[in-house]
Amino acid sequence: MSCEKNLAWAFVKRPNPELTLETFELRNEDTPKAENLNDGEVLLKLTYISVDPYMRGRMNEANYAMSLNIGQFMDGGCTAVVIASKNTTYSAGQHVQGFFPWKKLFVSNGSN
Repeated sequence: MSCEKNLAWAFVKRPNPELTLETFELRNEDTPKAENLNDGEVLLKLTYISVDPYMRGRMNEANYAMSLNIGQFMDGGCTAVVIASKNTTYSAGQHVQGFFPWKKLFVSNGSN
């Protein structure tokens, strides 16, 4: 029986000096399921990822913004739609924005 996979972008190599295809890796993770949500959590599906100039600086070890760690999933300003919710603040179908990981589907506690 095959398990549906969830696409996620990981940062895997510091640019030196330019970004290349080897800077990122598209990974397949197990897909989070609505039935596994805990109280206070929401299942979100990304709808838009904002790629901003400051992100290039985060790829350096020393910089003015929080540096990315090798192997860390990319994150940044995004919009998403709520797929399922066990959080009283958010309802299924609601559109939200925040600082989210670059994953097709992910679970949030509603604070980001």
